[in-house]
Amino acid sequence: MKNMKKRMTAGFLMALMLVVSVFGNVTTADAATLSAKQYMVKMEKVMSKVKSVEMSQSTTVGMSMNGEKISSKVSGSMVLFNDSMKAKCVQKATVTMAGQKQTSTVRMYVKQSKGKLYVYTSTDGAAYEKTELGDMSEFTAAAGQVDVDTNTISNAKIVDKSAKVGKSDTVKISCSITGKDMAQAVKQTGMDTSSLDQMGIDFSTMKPIKVTYWIDKKTYRPLKCSVDMTAFMNDICNTVLKAMVVADPEAASGASIEMKCTSAKSTVAYKNFNKAKKFSYPKACK
Repeated sequence: MKNMKKRMTAGFLMALMLVVSVFGNVTTADAATLSAKQYMVKMEKVMSKVKSVEMSQSTTVGMSMNGEKISSKVSGSMVLFNDSMKAKCVQKATVTMAGQKQTSTVRMYVKQSKGKLYVYTSTDGAAYEKTELGDMSEFTAAAGQVDVDTNTISNAKIVDKSAKVGKSDTVKISCSITGKDMAQAVKQTGMDTSSLDQMGIDFSTMKPIKVTYWIDKKTYRPLKCSVDMTAFMNDICNTVLKAMVVADPEAASGASIEMKCTSAKSTVAYKNFNKAKKFSYPKACK
């Protein structure tokens, strides 16, 4: 039973981080009146020309399993260079379960070499696992389509015409993204979803994700984006639960398992457009 809880929690967090990684790199192309749609179309055009940017991200999750509370917090930063297809990401995760905390740090680098794109991942900062993402020609062709298309955003509207983000004047726009469109966005990233597929996780069947953007009125760049995935991740919980019971019926025999996501929210902040800090690859990223 204890091992089942760990596997279920791991599957849930894996799905969550995949969703968050998509939003860290996606800009939208549609919204509802200068209208919400016009603001976000302008944002798409501006972001398509951005050569580099720095992002900071924070995600908090609350869960309960048979009354036992489980919480996690993931915070990190990313430096992205669009022109050279290179990126650096560092994330620190803390999971609290049964009164015990587990902390881990993951470092990721994206690098192109000989016409191919690779991602290097490390949990200790020393050894890196290398994964090929695909040919640069394929990635470049898809890069311009990573933006969520015109039909992806629904229920978009301006909720605040004069919202402050630091010293900048922004327009605050709320919208939602359906599970079907989320599945398409994940597919366009080219990320490996085999582990999620094995658990039967199909984003297209999930409830909508609520998204809010703060767009700079002068530059039309996004300064902040918040995502509420609570309902979406609750559907993930139910799917993971069913998958684990099928995979290990003996462990689940005679046990009543209830799993619920009480909160799943993420915020991404953007800065240093076209002035992102340069970085060097570790020697292990060969």
